[in-house]
Amino acid sequence: MVRLLLCALALLLWQTCLAEPVTLDGRPVFNVMLGYKADTAASRADAIGRRLLAAAEAGEASTSIKVAESDTGLDITAGTHYLCTVYAADAHAANQSIEDLARQQAVAFGQALDGYRAEHTTQKVLLSAAYATATWFVAIFLIWLVQRLQKRIKALVYRGARQPLRALERGSHRVLRARALLDLFDGALQLIGWAAWLLIVYSALARTLAYFPATRTLSQQLGNWLIDPLREGAASVGSALPKLLFLAVVVFVTRSLLRVLRYVFSEIEQGRLRIDGFYPDWASPTRKIVSFLLIIFAIMVAYPYIPGSGSEAFKGVSLFLGVLLSLGSSGAVSNIVAGVILTYMRAYRVGDLVRIGDVQGVVVNRSLLVTKLQTIRNQEITLPNSVVLQGHVTNLSSGGAHRGALVTTSVTIGYDTPWRQVQALLIEAANSTDGVLPDPAPFVLQTDLQDFYVRYELNAYTNLPARLPYIQSALNACVQDTFNRYGVQIMSPHYFDRARAPVISPPADWHAAPAQQDTDPT
Repeated sequence: MVRLLLCALALLLWQTCLAEPVTLDGRPVFNVMLGYKADTAASRADAIGRRLLAAAEAGEASTSIKVAESDTGLDITAGTHYLCTVYAADAHAANQSIEDLARQQAVAFGQALDGYRAEHTTQKVLLSAAYATATWFVAIFLIWLVQRLQKRIKALVYRGARQPLRALERGSHRVLRARALLDLFDGALQLIGWAAWLLIVYSALARTLAYFPATRTLSQQLGNWLIDPLREGAASVGSALPKLLFLAVVVFVTRSLLRVLRYVFSEIEQGRLRIDGFYPDWASPTRKIVSFLLIIFAIMVAYPYIPGSGSEAFKGVSLFLGVLLSLGSSGAVSNIVAGVILTYMRAYRVGDLVRIGDVQGVVVNRSLLVTKLQTIRNQEITLPNSVVLQGHVTNLSSGGAHRGALVTTSVTIGYDTPWRQVQALLIEAANSTDGVLPDPAPFVLQTDLQDFYVRYELNAYTNLPARLPYIQSALNACVQDTFNRYGVQIMSPHYFDRARAPVISPPADWHAAPAQQDTDPT
């Protein structure tokens, strides 16, 4: 018994889904469930509706409806107008006898014809016009009410924000941000107002068309244009709700993991958490790499659950974006790979004085894509990491600004001057130069023994690598002053042109015009 009920219910639902309505002035008369020969149910319903409209326009009424037998079934006519034929298959599909089904359809035809005659009278047309006028008066009143409500809300918001804005300083960041929020609120309020006006006008137009039989079908179509997208959207949201919940969980878990990674690597970078073999300056780039991989993994997990991800349009857009990224990101990818390699090579750090190719400067910023140097002329030069990796890097700082950068100068002195005296003079010149560190102590190297002179190289440390050229200039000046003070000439002696007297500058002549006392580099 239960099976029979279920089968009957399924058959009823199947018939309802396949049924096509016969309409007159936009109102359904009855449903056609089956086709006949080459005609489908929809084409039969459309043909019956057109014949019924012709009979109604000819003035036929319910009294002219007749049912007569034919070779194929029962014919239903209205006066001289043929309306339709009821077939045995129609009665079987409706689970009725052919006579009962024909009688029901005849009654429905009669009611439709009587209703058509009643609605097309002059009195009915005037009444419909009155209803339409009243509808537009109501629509105008609603538009006026929405406008007044919009102004009232805007006035209340601005009145509430006026006092806090007066308490703040003019031109401050908070005032500018508050005014930007007020402008945003004003724009959103106007958008909502326009949407409400459009909805009111649309609804009034659809209702007005529904009052008149000739435009009732258009009214229903307007209603469907408004309701169908909302119905489909609600159905789509309902079907996608479990997927949206899964996406929300993925987003929550990913954000939580990103926060944990940010905390852990921040502790490593600040030295509060130490891992053997992992340097603190690796923390920031490693965090970026791990976070990027985590986000990519989350996207891969969430992709099948994105609404519309299986549609052809979504696949086409994804393919197009993939092609654009593959064509335009080859250089960026090479720079990123080079940046990662340079990071873990520890070739230089921020604050180091380096020479990369023909460019020398202090590293002021480094990322996965580029390295930025600031030269002595205060120029900022940006080098792609792929270019840096392909060339050679000379780090002029011994550990950057923390342990000191090496500044070097050299002099050539004859063999007649004791080398111990020369080394002492160079060390004294280094110790009297501003910017040179006493620890590590300066040192001197004898780098070359020529035929007529010895080459001495003075090396000193400074913790100001950005000012290295200035410190080197001051060091050279101090070397000259120290050698002149002790009467040792710096000119390299040669056998053919050696001067008979020492070529020196005594201290009394150090500030000869136009030199001034306060221009000493030391």
